[in-house]
Amino acid sequence: MAVTVKDAKVSGKLFWKRHKTSDEWTEVELERSNGSLKAFLLNQPSAGKPNYYIELTKVDESVTVPANYFVTIRFKYVFDDYWTGFPFGHDLTDNKTAFALIGWLIALFMYKKSPNPKKWALVGAVVLIIVYLIPYSVLGSELDYNKIETENSKIELQIENK
Repeated sequence: MAVTVKDAKVSGKLFWKRHKTSDEWTEVELERSNGSLKAFLLNQPSAGKPNYYIELTKVDESVTVPANYFVTIRFKYVFDDYWTGFPFGHDLTDNKTAFALIGWLIALFMYKKSPNPKKWALVGAVVLIIVYLIPYSVLGSELDYNKIETENSKIELQIENK
């Protein structure tokens, strides 16, 4: 993560925590390099999502970016599975792709067979617009950090008891 800040008097901190947890915010000092302030977030397990915000400071004045909320980082294809939509899961991003493809294949087939092909081109376009109206990563894959910690605790307890 990098922020371009040419004023050498400006320093910054990155605050982050795991998504949908009661974790405390972890503070990371931003390092200056070539006119930018930079920091690295820790790698996340598959479907892990970190939340973060940045605080920039110059003398006694501070600004939070973004103001009054945090950003959640979401990555696609960082998971072990290439397809998590129907019939293997409920990832809406994958299902949207399938819906758009099927809609356009039907429209193409009907376009070639229909006496009024313009209608089918319009149907394909409307299907695609509907798909585009659905936000990215709605119902997407998401890691439950609390569940992972509970499972890890059970494994550690079993190892200690052996």
